[in-house]
Amino acid sequence: MNKYREAAERILKNHQYTLLTQKSGNEVWENANCEIWHCGNDKSSSYAFDIAIMPMGIAVTGDIGEYTFDVYGRGMDFLAGKDVGYYIHSKLSRHCKEEEFIYEKFEDTVKDYVLTEFENNDDLNYEFAVDLLEDCREKDFNHLKKYIEIVYFDTEKELDNETEKFVDNLYNFFETVTTVSYNQEAHELLCNCSFMEFTDSFECYFIDVSGSLMRSLYMINYAAQQIMKIKNEMS
Repeated sequence: MNKYREAAERILKNHQYTLLTQKSGNEVWENANCEIWHCGNDKSSSYAFDIAIMPMGIAVTGDIGEYTFDVYGRGMDFLAGKDVGYYIHSKLSRHCKEEEFIYEKFEDTVKDYVLTEFENNDDLNYEFAVDLLEDCREKDFNHLKKYIEIVYFDTEKELDNETEKFVDNLYNFFETVTTVSYNQEAHELLCNCSFMEFTDSFECYFIDVSGSLMRSLYMINYAAQQIMKIKNEMS
């Protein structure tokens, strides 16, 4: 079970689900049902929200945010589906698709490029490059940063001028990397790097679905599953 599912079950464990209104299809919308459900806890208004099923789409409004889903003729079973991260998210209206900068993705990309540079740059000290790669290849960016930091401040290090200059540049570059906080800034830093090339880094993707959106989607999904149980008992 992922963390969003666990959070949804914990937050909504005391919620009740109340059918506010329901209307069956007519001669125009013969297969379309309209229904509105309130999801909330009688003892608290926290995380209370309503789910409205309509012929031309689905809307969710309340304490968890405002979301619309571009689905024609779909019912509560759509929201109760298993594929939250891809399918249900893919049907969100465009203006609801919140994204955020994932700093860890940026770190991983920087680390991969730097290690590749140590592998392929023949101008760098071979023994130093081998030692660094052996120590840092399976570790995260912070380990690589610390490794470079130790070498940078080591007054007794014996490196040729080219390698020492590269380490100095890398130390300062890593210090800037830790200040990056949004996607465009990350790409600009890589594009403008003067001491090594981040070839094709513009193709790297440092953003993903925001955590707050995923939390809301899983709460909607969990609520819809509880409502489907009630509907099945009513039928």
